[in-house]
Amino acid sequence: MTTEEKGDEMAKHPGKSISVLLDKAEVMITNSLLDSVIQGLVAGVGYGLDRLKEGKALLVSATAIKDTHIANTGAQRESTAAAKKARKEAIAAYQSYSTLAKGELKKSRESLTKLGLNKRMPRTEAGFIAAGKTLFDNAMSDTAIKTTMAKYGYDDAKLTGENVKILAYESANDVQKAAEGASQDSTDTQSKVMKELQDWMAQYAKAARIALKDKKQLLEKLGIRARTTKTRAQRQAPLKAAATKKAKKNKSSSDKQG
Repeated sequence: MTTEEKGDEMAKHPGKSISVLLDKAEVMITNSLLDSVIQGLVAGVGYGLDRLKEGKALLVSATAIKDTHIANTGAQRESTAAAKKARKEAIAAYQSYSTLAKGELKKSRESLTKLGLNKRMPRTEAGFIAAGKTLFDNAMSDTAIKTTMAKYGYDDAKLTGENVKILAYESANDVQKAAEGASQDSTDTQSKVMKELQDWMAQYAKAARIALKDKKQLLEKLGIRARTTKTRAQRQAPLKAAATKKAKKNKSSSDKQG
């Protein structure tokens, strides 16, 4: 599988593919650092101790960002669920009071306007939260409205509790958006770091194949599959040689005839 194909696979199955990549990197880099024979041989193709340590640093960084991303993704899921629950409760509180208030205060346009009930409930998050605050803040501060609505159980305690649901949704919504941003940031960082690690491994594998070409067991120790078949260039070499030989023969014949 080419590096590009591995990248496509990671995009399709990020969690699984990243774990596989990290496991392969752990084997490749750790065994390179622990085996003095491998170290000596790969040093001859440009991979001395410093470059191996670069790979180790990438591995450590990639492992850390994976853990951070998992944590951030979990936090995002939890905050999204909490925000949905808070939104449901806030809307129920708003609609219950507004339905009763519109019926009870229908003759007082001024009161409905003060409560923000002279127009439809906003559909946007920010619009709804602002409307909810206006509704319950003014319902609590206007003595006439509060007295009229008290018959439905909307005393100070009830109004305060309903207002808290609006504020709880606002807070949960802010937390959810922050968690969403953190999750996206860690996704972007993870993609960048994993790509760097993947590229390092691909280049090192090429160098290791050259340095350890006659030591199949050492290649396997690094998790690099030793080639058991000829490369395309090696397979085509006899054909090219035959074609060259035939071309020379034809040229020689032509020269003699000339």
